[in-house]
Amino acid sequence: MLDLTDPERQFIEAMRQASDNLLLVVERIGRGGWEIEMSTVHEGKRKIGRGAGKTFSEAWDNVVANWA
Repeated sequence: MLDLTDPERQFIEAMRQASDNLLLVVERIGRGGWEIEMSTVHEGKRKIGRGAGKTFSEAWDNVVANWA
C-alpha cells in the first residue's frame, strides 16, 4: 500500500471526479519544485487554479487555495 499525503489523496480524488472538460498540467521543475495548473469550464466561464511549491503537496495546496 502506498503512503500518500493528504494533497496526493485529494489529487487522486479530483481525477476520479473530473468532468470531461478538466485540464490538468503537473510539471516537475528540476529539483527546484512543482507547478500545477487546473482549469475547467463551468456555466460558460473558464475557472483556473494555479499553484507552485517546493513539494507536490505545497503546489497542490496552493492550487486548492486559488481554486476556491
